[in-house]
Amino acid sequence: MQNFEKVQALLQEFKKGKFIYGEGCLDKAGEVAVGYGNTVLMVSDRFPGSDRFTGKIKDSVSGHGVQLKEELKGVVRPNAPVEDMLKVKNAISEYDPDVVISFGGGSTIDAVKAAIALDEAIVPQSPVFDYEVTYDAPKELTLDGALDGMSHCMEVYFGSVGKPHFEKAGEIASVAIELIIKYLPDVMRDPSDKEARNALCAATDLGGYAIMVGGTSGAHLTSFSLVDVTTHGRACAVLNPYYAVFYAPAIEEPLRVLGNIYQQYGYSDAEFRSLKGRDLGIAFAKAMLVFADQVGFPTRLSDFSNFKRDHIEKALEAAKNPQLQSKLENMPVPLTADLVDEYMGSILYAAESGELEKIKNLT
Repeated sequence: MQNFEKVQALLQEFKKGKFIYGEGCLDKAGEVAVGYGNTVLMVSDRFPGSDRFTGKIKDSVSGHGVQLKEELKGVVRPNAPVEDMLKVKNAISEYDPDVVISFGGGSTIDAVKAAIALDEAIVPQSPVFDYEVTYDAPKELTLDGALDGMSHCMEVYFGSVGKPHFEKAGEIASVAIELIIKYLPDVMRDPSDKEARNALCAATDLGGYAIMVGGTSGAHLTSFSLVDVTTHGRACAVLNPYYAVFYAPAIEEPLRVLGNIYQQYGYSDAEFRSLKGRDLGIAFAKAMLVFADQVGFPTRLSDFSNFKRDHIEKALEAAKNPQLQSKLENMPVPLTADLVDEYMGSILYAAESGELEKIKNLT
């Protein structure tokens, strides 16, 4: 795996040693659970082959003397609708477990965290990520997961300019994004490539570390208005090239660092070191779009069959909500509500058609 030692060092920092990861580690679930109590409620995704993995968890739990009170299978749909979260919350209230184990993707994990938040806590105390679970994942899910991880790293890095955690955000982002750029095409060509899948798992782990260091921004903010169009991760990944053009004058160093990675792997011939401002942002966005196209990922909002112009209007109205003011202010190029229609609007209309030149820069 590219940058193996660096990846290991960063993941050891993540969760301060309380994160168990790698191939075949689900057998340690019981060891983790017994540290928190004697009874467990399990909430699991249902997909081809999932019973093999949930079986490992249940065997490990019972082997450590922890009672499985109930397993909720397949109750959480994509994007974790509120009603699904409430089902989990009600089950927690009914069974009163000492420990709740979530097994699955982001939607299931988020639904369980939200359900627990209506009780006591929201941060998972001891996450376990067995990379083997991803080995049979379909290509579309693999794309979504990898590029969602890239979005986390990229948005945090962009938003860290001028802040104390800038260097750490850059270290995490450059390692993770290089792993994705190098290994995602390998998995698309050969889904059985375990080395490449392990590399993508490590990269998405680093995406989790990134959002413990800093915050996401525009693409994440907009993605929540597209939940009926596509998955959260896919929405973020499609939007980020267009936001990069808008942010460009304020994030030149991150664009050069990451742009050179795209160039290294043949996705651009731009001289990122010599470009500045908007020109730098457009060159970077084009590299992102070339990479996305090569791995078979959408490059514009109009690629989604359910997308309508109304989704842009919905996203712009949502961004002007006073409760989201801090999100606008935390963008690398901050916006106020009265600037949303003109500037964020130009980003989203550009993302609709794929025309980067439509984007207006504030600075």
